[in-house]
Amino acid sequence: MSSKKKLVIRKILGSAEELTTEILRLLVLYPHNDETISKIGLSKEEIAARMCEILPGPGGVLTTADDGRRLQGLLHLEPVLPTSAALGAHVWRIGKLISAPEAPGDMVTAMLEESLAFLESPVDLITTRIPVTDTSATTGLLRSRFSVVSGEIVAVARNLKGTRTRRRNSCIVPFEARHIEAAARIACDCRQCNLFVDSDGLDPKRVCNLSRISLKPYVRANGQRGLVVLDKQKEVRGFAGFSLDAEFGGISAHKLASVDHLCVTADVDGLKLEALLGECILNELSKNRARAAIIRLLVKENQPERKMDSVKELGFEMTQSNLVLHRWLSKPPVQAA
Repeated sequence: MSSKKKLVIRKILGSAEELTTEILRLLVLYPHNDETISKIGLSKEEIAARMCEILPGPGGVLTTADDGRRLQGLLHLEPVLPTSAALGAHVWRIGKLISAPEAPGDMVTAMLEESLAFLESPVDLITTRIPVTDTSATTGLLRSRFSVVSGEIVAVARNLKGTRTRRRNSCIVPFEARHIEAAARIACDCRQCNLFVDSDGLDPKRVCNLSRISLKPYVRANGQRGLVVLDKQKEVRGFAGFSLDAEFGGISAHKLASVDHLCVTADVDGLKLEALLGECILNELSKNRARAAIIRLLVKENQPERKMDSVKELGFEMTQSNLVLHRWLSKPPVQAA
């Protein structure tokens, strides 16, 4: 018997706050991100309360599965509008996918099908990240015609005070609008932070434009900051960007930061510049009184592990491994070069 017959699939059109107790139960039973949550110093009660405050969010759809008595799973599908505009494709993201250990194997497929049937907006591409240990969700997504496109390492640092602030022949300065073009060229080729590098079905020019657009917020004083490293000719050799509270929706009162970009030119000094940038970012986070920082690094096939070694030297500890999955429903035409 399929999960559609065993479980009731529901769409939550209003606030999810009435589900706080059941969502907390799901989070408590969900072990796959325990180490990350513990390291950053948040409780599952805090996360559950915040999730129920903000979901389903503008344009998104929250789908749940229950057995008539207890919640067995939830799936939140949301549009990624800036990415869609830059890539010329309607990109959606499964931002939350949580299931109880006893949930039926085809529950994920049932929730996703219900979500897609409800949407009146076009969907070309769906992306998501799932802990490697969550085999139930991964199996469900693969059954729903998702493909694994990358791995992802999650690491957390608690000691946010760097040690070095300068290096001969280079200097660190705040990220400004005049640096965007040069930084975007570096970020466009960064396989540790650019999910869409070499992505089948996307125009490479649009992928680079997405990098350019994604860097612009780091110029403004809205909880996001950036630093660039310049060589003695004042050329941009690397870029780093961080955000306060972005990772967990504002529940940490600016005490949790995410390092969103740490990209340098691919040359002989790259590792040294990367270490310099990373230490300066930690100094900046310490000044902002952040208590912890989280970084996500994409790991693609045949990719060197130097970036993970670099962030370990900065004091980051690996807490979680994810799979990044895509499902194309309709691929846009790629312009000829």
